[in-house]
Amino acid sequence: MTPRSIFLILLKVLGIFLIKDIMEAALQVVFSLLSLTNTYNMGDSISTLIISILILAFYTLIAWYLLFKSNLIIDRLKLDEGFDEDRLNLHISLPAITTIAIIVTATYILIQEIPNLCRTLFAYYQQKHMLLGTAPDWSYTVFASVKIIIALLLIGERKRITTFIEKRSANNENV
Repeated sequence: MTPRSIFLILLKVLGIFLIKDIMEAALQVVFSLLSLTNTYNMGDSISTLIISILILAFYTLIAWYLLFKSNLIIDRLKLDEGFDEDRLNLHISLPAITTIAIIVTATYILIQEIPNLCRTLFAYYQQKHMLLGTAPDWSYTVFASVKIIIALLLIGERKRITTFIEKRSANNENV
């Protein structure tokens, strides 16, 4: 395995970890859109929506370059230069590492969000029974539930995701 291939793997793993942040930013955009209809101050809602869209675009751009343009990053930053050896003795395939990164990312999301879901369900229950006559906020519960569903989908569809990343990387390298 060459230093270049190691950096390719590391950059792709970082890109996969950024997918979690992209999902959170996308959900924030959705909730910002929903808050446009339920707010009294339209200016604050629009500024929150614009900032959420900019954050989503920034994360998506970085993840796109890390996943599909990793060779460009390595060339520009000259990451593979300055090594004494041309080959390093590691025998792990890129799809295996990509699959491991997807599983680790999904597990990380689950570890964070299952306790968060329990906490928000308990808070929802408390608000419903203590504050009679007011509707408790359920958006945090939905947000945590969606994250858990996405993590489970990542684990379940890891082979398709790995194939997609590999095909897109191969297409970008040929262009």
